Amino acid sequence: MKRRDFLKINAAGSLYYLIPGLGLTSCTKNIFDPLDTAFEPDFCSPVDLDETKGGFYVEYIQGKSYRPTDLELDSWQLTLAEEHAGAQKRSLKLNYTELMQAVDAIKNQNAFAEKSFFNTFQCVGNKPGGHLISNGYFTGIPLSTFFAHLGFDLTQANLQRLYFHCYDGYSTNHKIDRILQDEQTPIYFVTKFNGVPLSDRRDGSMKHGFPVRLVTQGMLGMKSPKGLTELILSDRDDIEGWWETRPASRARPDLNWADEPLLKINSKITSHVNYQKIKPGTDVILQGFAVGGTASVEKVEVGSAKTSSPEDITWGAAKLMDRPDSMVRPDYDDSDGLAFSQAVDDFTTGTWPAPNVWCTWTLPWRTPSRPGKYFLAVRATDTNGIVQPQSETAEEKADGENGYHVLTLQVED
Repeated sequence: MKRRDFLKINAAGSLYYLIPGLGLTSCTKNIFDPLDTAFEPDFCSPVDLDETKGGFYVEYIQGKSYRPTDLELDSWQLTLAEEHAGAQKRSLKLNYTELMQAVDAIKNQNAFAEKSFFNTFQCVGNKPGGHLISNGYFTGIPLSTFFAHLGFDLTQANLQRLYFHCYDGYSTNHKIDRILQDEQTPIYFVTKFNGVPLSDRRDGSMKHGFPVRLVTQGMLGMKSPKGLTELILSDRDDIEGWWETRPASRARPDLNWADEPLLKINSKITSHVNYQKIKPGTDVILQGFAVGGTASVEKVEVGSAKTSSPEDITWGAAKLMDRPDSMVRPDYDDSDGLAFSQAVDDFTTGTWPAPNVWCTWTLPWRTPSRPGKYFLAVRATDTNGIVQPQSETAEEKADGENGYHVLTLQVED
């Protein structure tokens, strides 16, 4: 393995990439400087910061720097089609004005159809401790409601999947049953991000969905396509999509990324980074975040150990953040505040921590008094009693990784 490849792999702080489990060859001093930036996590990931500094991560199949700068609202169209036995049965094209007229009509018929809600995004390729996980709030209407208003019947017995295509070439799909059956976590057709219309040409909107996108609660980010151009209802049951048809591992070319990747209990340390040097016997505050899927976070534990054996880790319970309030409103949001108020009000009446939304945590910690190399790990447990695993099989990783986030710290004067 080349040294630069070693560094790239470990920039996420994923210790088990060095050797199986939590093991690490013994040595008394780190030879590398810290590779990441420590940060205090915001409840809403800032859109003007790089993901390595806690900003909302950006993914395009053409690269993180890609922006649809040549796409204009005047020329953009959304195609909705229905096909049976390979033949198109119906097709409808909407420009942006017509689309928003349809959204407004739905809101006029039912004032509660549009909803603002928080959601944590995690990329299916995110490693333990990786940067491809973020939190924000969105505004939209259930996808099933949108189709029904336009005269498409999703309850037809022979319909199997809905296929999505985006302007950057990305594609994915959803089973029709998933769109129809889950009333608690609908798939949303989204027009605003952090209170701002996705049609806005500021970089935050251009990065995260311009001009419309999907948000699928309870699933990983690959199932929330952005920059939509085509939605096709079909009686086919073929697994298609950018990620779904690609191997999840070079070592297992026969194993593709999961078709229904669920958001699983996960956590990260953000206050410290891999290979960081710290002084002995010093009081510090550990910080990070944790997220559950449909089962929310129950507890977060942080532990340290001198040896490479996970059985030697001494765990301590972290304090979870209080219910979010008006103070977590993102700077990017320059709207009238109504969407934010609706989103944050859910935390006033609902359970907290909430499903599909991260919560930050803190833990006072005294650094070890003896110099040397130490492990620092975090794990979370959800309300179903599921604990983050120490490590995962290749099949489990294809559904999105959620193993322990483990850091190696050097204690020295």
